[in-house]
Amino acid sequence: MPAQVASTALLALLVFGVNFTLWTIIGCLRAMDDHRRRRTQPLPERVLRRRDLAVLIAAHNEEPVISGSINSVTPLLGRDKVYVVSDASSDRTVDVARETGVSVLRLRRNRGKAGALSAGIRRFGLLDRYRAVMFLDADSAADTRYFDEALLMLAEPDVAAVAGYVRVVWEPRELPLMGRLILGHRNRLYTLTQILQKYGQTWRRASVCYIIPGFASIYRAEALDKIDIDPDGLVIEDFNMTFEVHRKHLGRIALSPHAVAYSQDPHTLSDYISQVRRWNLGFWQTIRRHGIWFGWFWVTMGLFLVELVTSSVLFLTVPWIALILALPGLTGEAALQWTWFAGIHESISGVVNGWTLLFGVVLPDYLMTCIIAIGQRRPLMLLLGLFSLPFRMLDAGIGLMAIPKAWFTTSNGQWKSPTRR
Repeated sequence: MPAQVASTALLALLVFGVNFTLWTIIGCLRAMDDHRRRRTQPLPERVLRRRDLAVLIAAHNEEPVISGSINSVTPLLGRDKVYVVSDASSDRTVDVARETGVSVLRLRRNRGKAGALSAGIRRFGLLDRYRAVMFLDADSAADTRYFDEALLMLAEPDVAAVAGYVRVVWEPRELPLMGRLILGHRNRLYTLTQILQKYGQTWRRASVCYIIPGFASIYRAEALDKIDIDPDGLVIEDFNMTFEVHRKHLGRIALSPHAVAYSQDPHTLSDYISQVRRWNLGFWQTIRRHGIWFGWFWVTMGLFLVELVTSSVLFLTVPWIALILALPGLTGEAALQWTWFAGIHESISGVVNGWTLLFGVVLPDYLMTCIIAIGQRRPLMLLLGLFSLPFRMLDAGIGLMAIPKAWFTTSNGQWKSPTRR
């Protein structure tokens, strides 16, 4: 019994996450520090204005959604500050973008998102004409308050980049069943990751955020000029650009829950798997490219990687443990007559039983969903959250398979957009 109690506690901690626990505590410290600074210090003077910003959108076959992305920022900045690079699109992406009145560059060869961004920066001369550049995905839309919050953070001279705060487009009724399940999982993932992890990591006293998401983020021009956006061999750009900020000491990464942008997530399982595989591969390729260097960033990154691999193995092991524990009951104890199985069952049941998995894995995982459902007033999350464990297991498997692939293969960055709606 003591071993099973200890196992339950350990599993619950791994399910919630040691890193989440650590950064939640640090996030609380940041909240108190931010509150104190707001009360005792005046807001910094906004040294950057909206006229100092440009928006660059890289798109590959984004005809259904590109106008929504453009129209979310043109009322806030003006059409003359929005630029689109079509990365060898074969649909009407270029025509739709031009109809909105913004500047458009058509690339004949598919260079990938990073290559398209680099081409757009050079062709439009953005670093010479503007003091900051926002990268916006063609399926994303900026909230009306986004630039006000971003400019407030960029008023601090040591801020090199502002990470956008992602929220899902919550329209479950317009999605098929699989799309709703993915939407629920992504809503939960984004909420937990940003509130319990990135909020603490972007505290001015920490500054160890490992990802500036490429869907809607702003870089100061002088920092962007020093970043190698499109190195060889990487499938995505945002992890690499973030590591460049840290390794070259270009400044802090800032994040505010009020600098919101909305992103459209995949609504088919095949698109979801393809996207998660791409994200994980890009993450491990970035680690391979940059290696390890001395500093707090890699201290926290090392802790994160250890837990990432450990928890991934755990989530993939849980179904097998459950099957081993349940098999004797399903076979009327006949399974215990198998010599090889009896030893395995005895070893596992000595430290884990059904109650251990229930209270150590299932309920802690579902509790996080319940808190989100109540906080966001989305009762549908209570139903969708029942499927979070299968998605976490799927994510874990994809993530582990990406590790060897990142070391033994290279990518050209070419992309295929998921099915849009």
